Amino acid sequence: MGTFYRLQDNDVFLSIRLMPKAAKNSILGIYEDANGVQMLKISVTAPAEDNKANTAVVSFLAKKLKIAKSQLSIVQGHTHRNKCIQIKEMNSSMMKTLYGGDPMM
Repeated sequence: MGTFYRLQDNDVFLSIRLMPKAAKNSILGIYEDANGVQMLKISVTAPAEDNKANTAVVSFLAKKLKIAKSQLSIVQGHTHRNKCIQIKEMNSSMMKTLYGGDPMM
């Protein structure tokens, strides 16, 4: 079983499970698939068409972390619910804001 993020230099790579067309933009908690892989489950109101959900999750995370959208990029899973998002220059206090738990769990 792995964690939903990994640290590399000053960047964090988040594994997320995106839920489009939800009632609100929200971090729903930690999702674990059948293989024991953990992902941060995030809902967005945007539909999964024309890149709208991807744009919405980047905007939501940037607002939540109080960083520029340019610090976030989807590096894997552009057309899938499971995604890897790179957050440049992220620190441990930002991780607590995002997840609310111990950043080094």
